[in-house]
Amino acid sequence: MINLHALTNQDRPKVGSTLFVSIDGHGGSGKTTLAKKLSALLDCEVIHTDDFASMDNPKNWWPKFAFIEHRLRLQVVRAKQES
Repeated sequence: MINLHALTNQDRPKVGSTLFVSIDGHGGSGKTTLAKKLSALLDCEVIHTDDFASMDNPKNWWPKFAFIEHRLRLQVVRAKQES
């Protein structure tokens, strides 16, 4: 069994103390299920690509992504203030 806490605490690419994890796979492979389990285990937020990009809007999704990125940065700042 993989120790996810040990894995995520290794020296991995981070933004400050925030670690970003990406999950890739074809439709029906269990990405959402794995993301939910990781979210519960690591007490973190899950952001799905569908939240900001879609086939209906393949080019102009950056404003939605920028909003999500801003929201995440605020969460990081709040977490630092609380600790």
